[in-house]
Amino acid sequence: MYTLQNKHQLNSFVNSIREQLIETYKFSPKSAKLKETLSRCLGFNSYADAISKLPIDTEEFDYTFPQVFTKTLMRQPYGIRVELGVIKSIYESAVSNSAYWDDERFVNSIISASECM
Repeated sequence: MYTLQNKHQLNSFVNSIREQLIETYKFSPKSAKLKETLSRCLGFNSYADAISKLPIDTEEFDYTFPQVFTKTLMRQPYGIRVELGVIKSIYESAVSNSAYWDDERFVNSIISASECM
């Protein structure tokens, strides 16, 4: 389970999604607009609301976020083709790059396994 613990991690999460949108779609949304869009797709009223609710457990959004975000992008006048599978992989990659494992035992087991190689 991943948890975004603080504002820095939330910003990193948004920036990771933005970078992947640029790489995948050559689409560079304005940072403020992307923050607000992501916040609404995650179920918050605004980015400030998302910050006030930290820490955020990303497991709650694993299944709903990509679909909501894809629909939101499709409704915007961006003129880009959006596929649910790609947005899902972008989201999962952003989570894995920007969030932290809650379970310290799991982190330690990964570290131990990597040291054995």
